[in-house]
Amino acid sequence: MSKTGFSAADILLPSNGNYEKWAVVACDQFTSQPEYWERLEKNVGDSPSTFRIILPEAQLSDGHTEEHIAKINATMKQYLEDGVFTEHPDTMIYLERVQSDGKVRKGLIGKIDLEEYDYSVGSTSLVRATEGTVLDRIPPRQAVGRDAAVELPHVMLLIDDVDNTVIGPLKDCTEVVYDFDLMEGGGHAKAWFVPEGFITIPNPKAQLEVGTLQSFLDKYIKENGIGIDYVHGDEITIELGKKPGCMAFLLPAMDKGDLFKSVINDGALPRKTFSMGHAEDKRYYIEARKIK
Repeated sequence: MSKTGFSAADILLPSNGNYEKWAVVACDQFTSQPEYWERLEKNVGDSPSTFRIILPEAQLSDGHTEEHIAKINATMKQYLEDGVFTEHPDTMIYLERVQSDGKVRKGLIGKIDLEEYDYSVGSTSLVRATEGTVLDRIPPRQAVGRDAAVELPHVMLLIDDVDNTVIGPLKDCTEVVYDFDLMEGGGHAKAWFVPEGFITIPNPKAQLEVGTLQSFLDKYIKENGIGIDYVHGDEITIELGKKPGCMAFLLPAMDKGDLFKSVINDGALPRKTFSMGHAEDKRYYIEARKIK
């Protein structure tokens, strides 16, 4: 992560789980349509909402900017005191945003090191702007952030991930954070917590994931004197992995078409790799034969 300027963050989320009223569009949208923001205010009502702790740019010309900022900062502090937020320390979130046109935008939520960011024209910094920055919008945002107790960034970063090595593995995340429709026809948002020991292995020597894992486990078991079992079925594997002193590894099912290729390249497969069916579906003892 130190090479990218991107890392996990202490993420605040609403404690009541009412994301439909909590989430509102970025403050720099609908700047010439104050009626949009008026509808949002009516929709939100008295519910906790990010609408109360941002300054829509549509309001910058109403002559009450300082009053808006003071109210925003007071609401932020009140939300913190009232337990409106739940903090999730050192966290990353995998997000799938269904846009209004039905297309799905996938991303990873964390934080960036602003020391690595430069929006100047011609910048060669690690994190840089993809379009020109509207400089006269910076002072009011600085004013909001100067005494703010909370920040609500809405920036989207682009990554060069041609081989899908960053976002691709995240599809296996299982713990859902939220799943709801966005206001004003904004589409749908669904997100999952990214597990903490999330590791990728570039240029693995084995053809199959299980082969890469088994090569590590063989050495680890020998050095630490622990036991290992091979279990069929995700549910029972997860259940056993939660027991004290235990750990579970869930692996993708092997494509039967990979059998011969894997045996040719890697030799005999790791134990239990080519096991057919769940435990309940294994062959039962039925027939017998006299041998003496």
